[in-house]
Amino acid sequence: MGVAETTDRGVPEMTVAAEDETEPIVTEVQNSPRRVPDIPTAVSLDDFDSDNFLDALPRDRLFAPADADDLNVGEADWLLSLDSDVEGDEETIMLDEDEDAEEDDSVEADVEDDESNHDGNEEEEVPLEFDLSDDELNRLQASGWDTFDEHHSNQVLHDAAPLYEGPWGPTRAALAYAENPLALFYFFLPKELWRKVAQETNNYRNESIDAIAQGMRARARARRETTPSTIVLSVEEYKAKLRRKNPIQPHEIVRFIGLLVARALEPRRESLSRHWVTKVEGALSRGTFGQFLSRDRFQDIARFLHFNDNSKQAESGDRAFKIRPVIQALQKTFFRGYRLGARISFDEGMVPMSHRRNPMRQFMPMKPNKWGTKFYMTCCAETAYCSRLEIYCGKADEKEDAVAQRAVVKNLGHVLRGQPTQRLVCTDNFCTSLPLSHKLSSMGYSHVGTIRKDRKGWCTAIEFKQKKRPKRMQRGTYRIGVWRDHPKVVALAWMDNKPVRFLGIGCSTQRAEVTRRERDGSISVVPCPRLVRDYHEAMGGVDLHDQLRLQRYSIQRAIRMRKYYKVIFLGLVDLAMVNAFIVHKIALKRRNKPVPTHAAFMRSLHTELLNQTSEDFAAGDDMADLVTEPLPRHPHILEKTEEMNGAKRRQWLCKVCSAYAGAGVRSYETSYFCATCSREKKGRVTLCNKPRRLDRGSALTCDQVWHQSWKNGTAIPPELQHKIRFVSKRRPEVAEEVEQEE
Repeated sequence: MGVAETTDRGVPEMTVAAEDETEPIVTEVQNSPRRVPDIPTAVSLDDFDSDNFLDALPRDRLFAPADADDLNVGEADWLLSLDSDVEGDEETIMLDEDEDAEEDDSVEADVEDDESNHDGNEEEEVPLEFDLSDDELNRLQASGWDTFDEHHSNQVLHDAAPLYEGPWGPTRAALAYAENPLALFYFFLPKELWRKVAQETNNYRNESIDAIAQGMRARARARRETTPSTIVLSVEEYKAKLRRKNPIQPHEIVRFIGLLVARALEPRRESLSRHWVTKVEGALSRGTFGQFLSRDRFQDIARFLHFNDNSKQAESGDRAFKIRPVIQALQKTFFRGYRLGARISFDEGMVPMSHRRNPMRQFMPMKPNKWGTKFYMTCCAETAYCSRLEIYCGKADEKEDAVAQRAVVKNLGHVLRGQPTQRLVCTDNFCTSLPLSHKLSSMGYSHVGTIRKDRKGWCTAIEFKQKKRPKRMQRGTYRIGVWRDHPKVVALAWMDNKPVRFLGIGCSTQRAEVTRRERDGSISVVPCPRLVRDYHEAMGGVDLHDQLRLQRYSIQRAIRMRKYYKVIFLGLVDLAMVNAFIVHKIALKRRNKPVPTHAAFMRSLHTELLNQTSEDFAAGDDMADLVTEPLPRHPHILEKTEEMNGAKRRQWLCKVCSAYAGAGVRSYETSYFCATCSREKKGRVTLCNKPRRLDRGSALTCDQVWHQSWKNGTAIPPELQHKIRFVSKRRPEVAEEVEQEE
């Protein structure tokens, strides 16, 4: 399969060439294995990649406070994001598509643009926390490179550093839900998240009732000027009318998403409202959306959809505050679903939109969709699974340097925490720099990426003076520069149809080949150093994910909304559904089962989403009910609780003792419990470990009565069942409050 052509822009003339008598430089990189530091308070990936993942899922708190080093927090102009929180979506979502005026994409001056000047000089080039200073980079550029022209470049024969060879792919937790699209949907977008969205949506609706009632009255009075029969109610009457509507339920928002998936699969291009048409018109069938949500209910959800408490925005100083809980949840669920392999792709993704009131709006001229909200995405180079996303809100400080380069280091630390390094990290020319490569090398990574010619420290001596390949020059010609003090760092100028610059550290320069598709459709083979091939094979992870998300069945593009944060939310749901599809395909291939197309997966998912009811959200978030494969049996072993009550371990009434308690029969407390039964019963099963009962002449512990006589609690005598009650463990935040009170 051919590799997309990579190009770079203008280059100066080469000034230094290697001497003929230079001996070949042969190096073998030996990076010592090391591990990325883990976060003590976070749940380890190993916990999700084990048979005990059901114990780890409840411990993974989705809405914990934002990271202290979050690049998106601390914006001085956060008030920009408040300006867009006005009425309006209900007036546009049902419009015909040709009537829905888009924002003017031609205006660029009023938007902060960190990527539009990719070819210009950048003052923010060297991150302050990186090891190389400006003076060191200037000395490196002036005299720190050994250069080899096209006649001697084959003398540089570096071997690649050893890469991670351990297990990779979907975790045990993700594979347990992989065969059911709905189970995967709730794995990446848990019910806890939908309850949070429903709660904030209803809160925002209640806060907006006064303004909406006044608007309804004003519109009614305006209509009465042309239609005298129009009835105009008082503001209080309009408020009472609005309050009579039932609160929006989590399952209704899930159905809302299901209808958007249906529209993405089979759009009615005339307008969204056509999906609620009740009569057949010739060969045009009637709409079916009304079977699942009324049009008014659909509009209410679209109108009031909300994700965070507006009253806390001022103190947060976060441009992404309105969507932050959703981002935090996805960062947790994406991480626990996949273990990255040896090659990692880091690039920018885009949620396309042109809203002028979006405080995070960016202009990216090299993207198919030039306006939108930018994400930093860390993806598997092999499967395009997105392990982490981070929303880009702009520079937190005018003097802050190289946000994108710091984002590479930060996000790698998150997705690989507690795991070995020894990965090949691939970046594009927006991120690649000498300080970044040096930093990644010091952390145990290999790195390859295209680079811009104006990066400080770059080896300008190997530049081709031509902007296009001359006919006399063979395609695949290359020149190499080797950093004299760090020989495993190489700069490469490779002539494709245009010159392309690469920077590699820990990469192979052995001879390799790439295939290229010519204009006439034929395939040609072009020689290159191995690091060029590594880059082409590994860099497409983010682009492939974007193609699955935006070029096929995107719910974000199925509806037009005026509120930027709602558009971002739908884009995030698209990201989660693409990850679900990737895991679904991998799991079915491993099990030698038929793999559905993307459309078939989305059809199945939308059907199950539309079948959700309030009962599906009444039973809690027990993920064990959604597992699609048999889980290994866990041993029924008593464990001692770690919870403390002062200086002693906390104790609870024994379940067996409670069942037999009565006149003259004592009930005992214990610190021991069965974790397996507690999980199955959805409550703590505490049991004595001392003999207290006689059964057929034998003294049995309460543990033995429960597990042997009562068959793990499934054969409790009917006359005793009503005496046994199960109490769930306190949520961490509730437990903390109780301890403080005590």
